[in-house]
Amino acid sequence: MAELTKHHGREVPVGLLAMTVLLSGCSSLQITDAGRSTANDWLTEGGNEARTNSVSRGLTFPLVEEWKYNAGGGFGPGGALVAGGYVYAHTRKGELHAIDLENGKKKGLESFGESVNGTPALSNNVIFVPSAWGSRHGVVAHDLTSGRQLWKMECPPVDEGILLLDDMVIFSDAESTLHSVNARTGAIIWQRSFDPTRAISTTPVLADGPALIVADDQGGIHAVSPQGGDLLWTKDIGEPIYATPAAAATSVIVGSTRGSLYALAAVDGTTQWHHETSDSSVKLASPAVGRGRVFIGGSDGMLRALSLHDGTLEWTWHGDGAITAAPLLAGNQVFFGTMRRSVYALDANSGHEIWMAEVEGRVKSAPTIRGGSLFILSEPRHVYKFSPQEEEDNVASRE
Repeated sequence: MAELTKHHGREVPVGLLAMTVLLSGCSSLQITDAGRSTANDWLTEGGNEARTNSVSRGLTFPLVEEWKYNAGGGFGPGGALVAGGYVYAHTRKGELHAIDLENGKKKGLESFGESVNGTPALSNNVIFVPSAWGSRHGVVAHDLTSGRQLWKMECPPVDEGILLLDDMVIFSDAESTLHSVNARTGAIIWQRSFDPTRAISTTPVLADGPALIVADDQGGIHAVSPQGGDLLWTKDIGEPIYATPAAAATSVIVGSTRGSLYALAAVDGTTQWHHETSDSSVKLASPAVGRGRVFIGGSDGMLRALSLHDGTLEWTWHGDGAITAAPLLAGNQVFFGTMRRSVYALDANSGHEIWMAEVEGRVKSAPTIRGGSLFILSEPRHVYKFSPQEEEDNVASRE
């Protein structure tokens, strides 16, 4: 149980009440024409708070490379963010790049520390950026319109992604504390500490209840109240978890590094179904969930489609490169990248291959879709935009 005290009417751990620093300096990342977010924008890891990695509409094939951008550094497991007319790519070099959606040119750049591994989140033209293992670790709220840092919370390194919920910014740090701070001011709302010998290894997920779900590297899965940080339930599967789960309907879908996939009831953590791969050494990635199915890749190069209802294996696809990040379900299409420098699209109903493209590096990050285009991050430095052939032809004719 965490040591708690009261702050703003909530319980928070002792000794962590003075970590928010207000900032007002200008930066080189200012997007004066950012505009308002739309329903098609990709503003957070997994595309939504439940981390389903799914959208309702697919893409038109064939897709061709429209542009490639050099971000100068590698990427975390989450994909790029896309909002308004810009793509936002975060790197383990500690930088956030704003890229023009249409021409792939750099709009702005800001350095936040030595590593941005967790995926930022974007709301109302403010981007919330986690920083890990640098001299300036913590979380920064950066106003894209003004180019100013609104606040910074200094705390142990933040290696996982950000969850935005109502007016709260929620994230975990390297000492296994889950934080909730005010999105406008950075003031602490509540904090919940877990066993520091079991590192929280996933981005917070919002599940039915509501409940915030995080998991640790020894197999502990924890559900916490979003409003007060109260512990709702804990489940221990006894297998390391490093990939962020997904929530769908009343279930939480969790994959382990030992070839097991679990569906847990969001209300109390009881096991609804359990699927085991034939090889217990397979490390499963984060899932995509939608249309009654779970789609998940693994270190064995296999993509699996299972029934969300009972875990029945419906089809498999096997390639020659490990799949280490979440796939993306778009309509009846499933997109994903591999460590063999390839990007694929499969038919979600059958697993048949629809499209494939090669990129210059390993793909260790989840795909992103917006406005009929696909965005891919590849090691060690490139951001790709793939668009339907006819769209590229139209661009060429306008030029």
